Amino acid sequence: MRGELRRLGGLTVVVDCYNANPPSVRAALQLLDAQEGVRKVAVLGTMLELGQESGSLHVRSLGYALSLGIDLIVATGAFSVAAAAVRDPRLIAAEDWRSVYPALRDRLTGNEVVLLKASRGVALEGILPFLEADFATSKVGEA
Repeated sequence: MRGELRRLGGLTVVVDCYNANPPSVRAALQLLDAQEGVRKVAVLGTMLELGQESGSLHVRSLGYALSLGIDLIVATGAFSVAAAAVRDPRLIAAEDWRSVYPALRDRLTGNEVVLLKASRGVALEGILPFLEADFATSKVGEA
């Protein structure tokens, strides 16, 4: 689950759910931002074990994500707390991926590159069966 690529119908999912810290989140976001000709979606889950600076590190990492050309950013866990004061139509936030998944699903067309980035303890890869059920058999544009 480090930079693993999965194809689910027309979706390309980058599963990077083994570890997350500010430099690895930045690198994953840069990789996503470099994709051309597709909608880009980042699903961000909590970066664990950051100590007292956790809140400010999540705020800065989210700010970096928002500064890029990413079309949709899904903020969960500590990222949702960081998103509380942010007003941006590209941002949806919820405490966990299960509660935000319906909003994410509704905003996907089925032909995006989707980054899943979180620390291992978050188990963000749990979203994969839902994405698979909703998009693996759909044709691009029919999702």
